[in-house]
Amino acid sequence: RPGTWGTAGYDDGRVTFAVPDGYRVRVLRITGNFTARMHGDAKPDNLYAGALFGIITTASGNSPLATNAQDGCLLYVQVDVNSSHSQHVEFDWPVDAVLPDGVMVVRRAVYLNELPSVALHSEPSFVVAFRIEPIQK
Repeated sequence: RPGTWGTAGYDDGRVTFAVPDGYRVRVLRITGNFTARMHGDAKPDNLYAGALFGIITTASGNSPLATNAQDGCLLYVQVDVNSSHSQHVEFDWPVDAVLPDGVMVVRRAVYLNELPSVALHSEPSFVVAFRIEPIQK
């Protein structure tokens, strides 16, 4: 990302499913919402930051931005915010993906933040429909 303005960063959480030997997790649907807003005095109003929320597998290519173009990306939501414009996105996304090790990585990222001294709050909330199925040999 050389030559790109602003700051960027990400953090990961993990959801680990308890799967018996000989079984695996298949994710069927992810439903929820994602909110993002500036916290603090973000002036002038024409400066922005981007926020994203993604769910990926541990087998995904390790892009810090969890792009929807990478293998193993189950869900990808991206928004732009400024001091007078927060975002709230609802999603109901059909998925048909196996978690190779029973782990989902929940990634939040900030990118192109033109106001590095102002915190960006982002919060995903979601429900995952899944099935535990036998591994076919």
